[in-house]
Amino acid sequence: MSDSAASSLVLTEVDDQNVAHVVINRPERHNAINLDVLNGLRATFKGLAKNRELRAVLLSGAGPSFSSGFDTSLFTTSSPATSAYRMLGTTKAENWFQEPMYALRRLPVPVIAVIHGNCFGGGVQLALAADFRFAHPEAQLSILEARLGLIPDLTASVTLPELARIDQVKRLAMTGKVIGAAEAAQLGLVTEVAQDPKAAALELVAELAARSPDAIAAGKFLFQNTWTRGHRLSLLAERVTQMRLLSGKNFRIASKAVAEKTVPKFLPRTW
Repeated sequence: MSDSAASSLVLTEVDDQNVAHVVINRPERHNAINLDVLNGLRATFKGLAKNRELRAVLLSGAGPSFSSGFDTSLFTTSSPATSAYRMLGTTKAENWFQEPMYALRRLPVPVIAVIHGNCFGGGVQLALAADFRFAHPEAQLSILEARLGLIPDLTASVTLPELARIDQVKRLAMTGKVIGAAEAAQLGLVTEVAQDPKAAALELVAELAARSPDAIAAGKFLFQNTWTRGHRLSLLAERVTQMRLLSGKNFRIASKAVAEKTVPKFLPRTW
């Protein structure tokens, strides 16, 4: 694999509103995720995390689908030893395969997955790692690993408990059932169903851009880190997070704008 191949399969453009548009660009394979796509996602998210002026990330797929999941070449082009190392050879919480998905949760800006067509297997787990998911009415989602005799192991055990009831998660993970966007929204897996999911996502981005980038980053990390934790840790996290925000310049900018009824002009993110 090469850096050029990875970069051509994951396209990134940051617009004049400091919104990154990340597109999986393998339409002829319904954006099936191979090694180059994984490397492209990993490098892209690592680079975006360093951009303190970034306000949001929109993640989508070129062509007819968001992503049909992992390409079967992932299992045939690597030796068993290499695959085992990528799964187990790490001291971090996430392994080599999980890293691009988990990187979405580490990005200190909102990540919005724009879903159309098929969103299966590794593709749906990538979307679930985003903060929000906007889907076209005809989109289809499935935790497809069950059909291969596998479990969803790309951060689904972290993201799904935040979104859906355990019995519904078990049903989807055990059956590999394909569900439509409306049912996915009812289950909590999709934020909103829209005829133009990208336009709907950009409306949310505009709302978020009117708020302090530090407060948005803090809110993202606060809820991710406490959602399934006990009250003692959660309340401590609230206090520590709020104290850091209160000492920041963007808090003063926001407070002044509210008092003067003006539009705030925030400084780059400090988180």
